[in-house]
Amino acid sequence: ITVYNANKITNCYTDVELYATKVAGIAIYDYSGGTIENCYSNITTSEDCVVYGIGGSNQTINNCYVTGTFSGTPIGSYLCSNCYYNNETITSNLEINGVTGLSDNEMKLQSSYKMWDFTNV
Repeated sequence: ITVYNANKITNCYTDVELYATKVAGIAIYDYSGGTIENCYSNITTSEDCVVYGIGGSNQTINNCYVTGTFSGTPIGSYLCSNCYYNNETITSNLEINGVTGLSDNEMKLQSSYKMWDFTNV
């Protein structure tokens, strides 16, 4: 959606196939403590890359998830709350900074998404 997030990004998604050395689903950089909430990314890459998942540096990320097919080195100085990724199709271990891996079947269950509000979103 953007390279730089300086504010708040909510209720969005990306569905992309990328050919890059750095991959982020929603935003890579943030210089002012931006927030990403209620978003998801479906990312496919064909090569090993640096992976940010939903967002990259200096961001707060809430209630988001990542699916797709990619591998690479996960990095980022972000803080996630209630964030998930498909650990069967994504070979990178994204379980850093509060991100939780779920299986294909778990990704399909509403009960897997702790603290999410499915009624008022």
